[in-house]
Amino acid sequence: MLFLLVGCASRPPGLYEISRTKEIFAERDTQPLDMAIARPVRSVRTRTNTPPQARPMVLLLHGGAFNFGSRHQFDSIIDQLARHGFVAAAASYRLAPAHPFPAACQDAFAALRYLRQSAERLGGDPRRIAVGGASAGSNIAMTVGYCRTPDETFADCGPDEVATDVQAVINIYGPADLRYRFSEAGPWIRPLVLNYMTCKRDECPEKWAQASPVTFVGDNPPPTLSIHGTKDRVVAFEQTQVLDDALAPRGGVHWIVPLDAGHAYGYKSGSAESVQLASLIATFLQENMP
Repeated sequence: MLFLLVGCASRPPGLYEISRTKEIFAERDTQPLDMAIARPVRSVRTRTNTPPQARPMVLLLHGGAFNFGSRHQFDSIIDQLARHGFVAAAASYRLAPAHPFPAACQDAFAALRYLRQSAERLGGDPRRIAVGGASAGSNIAMTVGYCRTPDETFADCGPDEVATDVQAVINIYGPADLRYRFSEAGPWIRPLVLNYMTCKRDECPEKWAQASPVTFVGDNPPPTLSIHGTKDRVVAFEQTQVLDDALAPRGGVHWIVPLDAGHAYGYKSGSAESVQLASLIATFLQENMP
């Protein structure tokens, strides 16, 4: 466990001009699922096009209590990551109550597989992919990051011939264990989580365990970055401590960035807070997924 303290961040100068495209990565229940993909195309310094090369890749999943939200939450962050040399994507996924657990996890694995399959075309490195998210999206991303048997656990996770291992995990104020102190969650949170789960914990304990990423932490887990507000009253900072308790004995590298903030820090795309999130993510990945 490594604690990092941060101050205010200004927008760092980008190294590259970028392009952003939208691609459909899956169709579920006649619903097309898309992702925005930002990638570097031209050097700011030399004004020349960047040659094709295998760049590290990042897949991000939005928050919204499993019931709402949009991939546009990460528009500015994927742009900033692309300006610094990453191929960065923000994916959509099906939402509760129409699509309860494990639909979102299935979609996230499908997005990861699509990104890996498309790596050469996008100038990315299929051997260097990080997955992350915010709030509920982080819960889903951590599940993708730590679960090594998605097809057996969740089924229907995209083409099973494509690997689902990742090389880093980014947790932005996400619930690592849905079971932890759930009875103390805010009165507006509990119904939304139950929409997602469709049953109470004591009615389907195995299902709640599968929706809790700590269940899947095995030996030598991928390096993990946790960014979490110590004043968070929606997803308590203790959730990051619960995650660390799972990672530490299994040899996991875990950078923890405690913020003097509440929930949804950096949620607004293009805000100063989102700039700081992008900078933290880039620093972590440059160190742990070079």
